Amino acid sequence: MRFFVSFILLFLSSCEKFSYEIQNLNNGEIQVLGHGGMGIHSILPMNSLASVSCCIDNGAQGTEIDVQLSKDGYLVAYHDKDLSDNTTGSGVVRNQNWSDFNDSRYKDLSITNNYPIRLVSEIMESIGLSENVAFSLDCKLYSSELDTVNYYDAFTDAIISLINLHEFDFYIESDDLDFLNLLQSKKPEYKLLYLPSTFSEGYDIIQSNSYFGLSIATNKVTKQEVQLAHDNGYWISLWNVHTKNRNREAILKSPDCIQADKLNHLFNLLD
Repeated sequence: MRFFVSFILLFLSSCEKFSYEIQNLNNGEIQVLGHGGMGIHSILPMNSLASVSCCIDNGAQGTEIDVQLSKDGYLVAYHDKDLSDNTTGSGVVRNQNWSDFNDSRYKDLSITNNYPIRLVSEIMESIGLSENVAFSLDCKLYSSELDTVNYYDAFTDAIISLINLHEFDFYIESDDLDFLNLLQSKKPEYKLLYLPSTFSEGYDIIQSNSYFGLSIATNKVTKQEVQLAHDNGYWISLWNVHTKNRNREAILKSPDCIQADKLNHLFNLLD
């Protein structure tokens, strides 16, 4: 009997409505984006067409995508520095032409192993035309050993060409000030999000450079810091939201956007 009562109490507590009040720059609503599509817990590979399509079909308003530039100027949806980390290919994306690795497939994620690496443009073309879909392009530069002048110029030009072809809502993320400032000089109207290591560092930088806002790990920012950013007109996008508890904690901070790894749970909380 005691066990039965405890079970009922646990069941009732799990059914309690999650209460929150959102005060942000997005008209009191949190924009829900996928993290590389369906996120880190999904069997679908992050940044794959299947993961992005599933994410949007399940109700997300868009997704974050990791973006790299190939040697011949194609924007590739891939996260890690070396292709061998997660695909059947090998080598660094920026050192190869797209044709050198366009047959690479994600590995060890399904019994079919049938998820090819994709160009960012291919993913967007598959989504179709919709102004209601948002993409946050996390630009993976991996440029520490490069002469960055020509590389950043080519990368920013490729981003501009991509955006010109699609009527989506775009955010551009990077932790590299030279890259963001170059893109800003070419397209000052773009929504640039700085990726900081701490809120205080990031807040100083977006103020100094007039960026759109911050893309920051939820465990590195407080509700009060989010409010400070909002009070001064800066957008806050939260990521590293990979558990149910972090979904709840992120909502209570009233960000403008959450890049979610547990999409369905987040939708249930926000419903």
